[in-house]
Amino acid sequence: MANKTINDYPESTSPNGNWYVLVDDGTGCYKKVKLSNLPGGGPTSSTTSSTSSSTSSSSTSSSTSSSSTSTSTSSSTSSSSTSTSTSTSCVITDADAIAFIEAAAITSCTIKTGINTFVIGLKADGLWTKLRAVYPFVGGTASTHKFNLKNPADTDVAFRMTFTGGATHNANGVTFNGTTGYGDTKFDIADFPSNTNLSYGVYIRSLYNPSGTGFDFGVYSGGLVNSFLWVSSRRFYANTASGGFLTWPAYTLGDYYGFISGVIRSVSDTEVYKNGVSQSTGTTPNDTPALPGQNWFLGATNNGSGVPTDFSTNNYAFAYLSESLSDAEMGNLYTRVQALQTTLGRQV
Repeated sequence: MANKTINDYPESTSPNGNWYVLVDDGTGCYKKVKLSNLPGGGPTSSTTSSTSSSTSSSSTSSSTSSSSTSTSTSSSTSSSSTSTSTSTSCVITDADAIAFIEAAAITSCTIKTGINTFVIGLKADGLWTKLRAVYPFVGGTASTHKFNLKNPADTDVAFRMTFTGGATHNANGVTFNGTTGYGDTKFDIADFPSNTNLSYGVYIRSLYNPSGTGFDFGVYSGGLVNSFLWVSSRRFYANTASGGFLTWPAYTLGDYYGFISGVIRSVSDTEVYKNGVSQSTGTTPNDTPALPGQNWFLGATNNGSGVPTDFSTNNYAFAYLSESLSDAEMGNLYTRVQALQTTLGRQV
C-alpha cells in the first residue's frame, strides 16, 4: 500500500479497522496512540516516520497544509506548530516499559527504546511473569537506578532499591566503594516462592578486587542460611545452612566479567551460570532451611540482622531476583540482558 495520511481513510474503513498515530511526548520521542482516543479523532499526520531530510516552517508562516506532528518518508515542505521531522523516531509501545520510563523520568531515546525492546523480549520468552525484581540501572543517577522495572513505584513494597554509603552512579550503572556502600532491594528473601524455587544474578562490568572478600548479592546469616553470589571467589551459595556452595572454573581476570547468575530448582538441583552457560551443577541434597525474613543486599551481604557486611567494589549494570528458571530460560535471559547492555554501549 502506498504511503497515505490518516485522513485518506475514515477510521471505520481503515484497512484493519483501527488507526494509530505517533504522538510526541515532548522529548522528541513518540508513543503509539489509537486515533479515536485523540481529541477530535486526531491530527492530520503521516503514518510513517521520517527516513530522509525534511524542511518545516513554523505556524506563523503561510502554508497550504498544517499538522501538529509532521513526518515523511521523503524530502518535503510542510508547516507545523511543532516540528518533529527527525531521522529516527523513539516509539515506545509497551505499557510496562512506559510506566518505568515515566517513573524514572528517563529522557534518553536510546534508553527508552532499549527498555521497550527488553521488556517486549522478556514477555516473548515467557520470563516476565517469573521475574520478581529487575534493576536495569539506567539513567545514571541514584534516583533513576533505584527503580524496579517490574513495579516502578517509589515504595519499599515495590522493591525500590535504596543506596547507603559510598556509591558512584553513572551511565555504566552503580559502583560501590568497598567499605560503606551497598544497595538494599527491600526484597525479603521470603518473597521467593519457596526456598527451592529461586534465581538471582548480577551483570558485572568490572571486578576491581578479584582476590578480595567482597560479596555481590544476597544474604549471609551463618547457621540460618547462606544464599549469595561471591563472584571474586567464584562461589554461588545455594541456600544452605551447612555452608555448601557451587564453584565454577578459574578464568583470567576479564572472564570474571559478565552476567553471573544462579538457580535453585529443588533440594538436589542447583546450578550456576556465566553469560547464560552452565558452569557448575549441584545434585547432592542440601538442607535448604527456611528463608529468614531479611532483605537482599547488592554490593554486600545482609548478615541476617539487617546489617551489611563484606562490601564489594564491583561495577554493576544489572541485577535480578526471580522464580527458578530452566536451563533454556537462563540462556534466554542472558541474551536479552546482553542485548540491552549492547544498546546502552556498556556490554562486556
